Amino acid sequence: MTQTNHKAPGNAEPAVRVIDVGAPPARYARGWHCLGLAESFRDGKPHAIEAFGAKLVVFADSHGELHVLDGHCRHMGGDLTQGSVKGDEVACPFHDWRWGGDG
Repeated sequence: MTQTNHKAPGNAEPAVRVIDVGAPPARYARGWHCLGLAESFRDGKPHAIEAFGAKLVVFADSHGELHVLDGHCRHMGGDLTQGSVKGDEVACPFHDWRWGGDG
């Protein structure tokens, strides 16, 4: 994370912090990809997988439908694979922020 210390003329607001998110991926996954056997993900826990150059979390909702999300919480970067499944959402272990299957 970097911090800028300049202010726009006449602007009394504090400096703005900018988060370096890195470069976007050069290639995106297309089509269907086997990530594992569906039943192995339906145990009520979040599961870590490495795919497409990233850590992902796989979890089943209360209806047994599987969901795959980025493995890190967008709030503060918590490892969602170390969190828990609560109803239809995966909960971050840091602050209990929850993410549904739609992100």
